[in-house]
Amino acid sequence: MITEKFFLALLPLWWGIFNFITIKASYYFAPYVPALLVSGAFLTTIRTITAFLILPIFFQKAWRQSKQYAVSVFGYPVPVGNLRLFFILMGIGLVLLWSPNQPLATVASAAFLYTILEELIARSFFIKYDFTPRQFLPWALLSSAAFSLMHWCYLNPGYCVAATSEQLFNFFNHFIFGFTLAAITYKTKRLEPAILIHMLSNSVWALGQFFMFDQVTNNFLFLVSGFISTLFLAGGQSK
Repeated sequence: MITEKFFLALLPLWWGIFNFITIKASYYFAPYVPALLVSGAFLTTIRTITAFLILPIFFQKAWRQSKQYAVSVFGYPVPVGNLRLFFILMGIGLVLLWSPNQPLATVASAAFLYTILEELIARSFFIKYDFTPRQFLPWALLSSAAFSLMHWCYLNPGYCVAATSEQLFNFFNHFIFGFTLAAITYKTKRLEPAILIHMLSNSVWALGQFFMFDQVTNNFLFLVSGFISTLFLAGGQSK
């Protein structure tokens, strides 16, 4: 059981390594295969299908949730998500990823696709196991470190060997963000709040890319938007 917990807590890291391998393989095979087969959209599609085949094996409890999640706005319950709805949004993001409109593809994939997929990978762990508050802390720290390492070489394999101050800032940025989302999932026992927070933050990041903000500024806005959205979404209840 403890071995399984370690494996699943580090699942974001395994996913990051899988991404790294597929990107490096695409560089190697690029001269020998059609460009479509080594495109970012094709690789992301293959990785997403792989995730949907593997993740239910470990996280059936999290994936079977279907109750509506709502937050209180001025005393009124406002529904903000259902896991099935997010699966539909994920599919939309996957379709838009193939759009020739690059800004649209970037925003759609960042807001709809990667956010939901990453939460399914990284935060389902805290629904699968019932931790006491004392047990939660070490597992959340381990999972958050894995979440940060996943982003270390997630999109650019060069990040794996570039321990610059910018990359270290990016690591701690994702560590804090990952710990926050782990705490929200632990508190609510639902994936929807973490997905929504991540979705809003990634949307800010994607817009920052569009307006060509520098990486540090963009990551700072990403983190701040995550904390702000947490204040609104963390207190919701399942209905």
